[in-house]
Amino acid sequence: MVFKTSLKTRFRQTDMAGILYFNEVHNLFHDAYEDWILQEVDPNWFHNKDWAVPIVHIETDFISPFFAFKNVEVVLRVTDIGKSSFKISCE
Repeated sequence: MVFKTSLKTRFRQTDMAGILYFNEVHNLFHDAYEDWILQEVDPNWFHNKDWAVPIVHIETDFISPFFAFKNVEVVLRVTDIGKSSFKISCE
């Protein structure tokens, strides 16, 4: 499964040089993850109080900087589905 979304970077997410703080990249990916769940999995996902699916591991390879006011296309792929977990990758 592949999900694509376009997100805009904001000035508040950047340092004095206009480059995104590293943790803001994770926030962009989390926004894409939430969009995927709401649009492709279940729009009521976050209203279910009986269970949750926390993110327990994240790795990031920084290849080039992200700058403020740029549209970023995020591609989310489900790479593995297990009995009690799943793995996704974001580009």
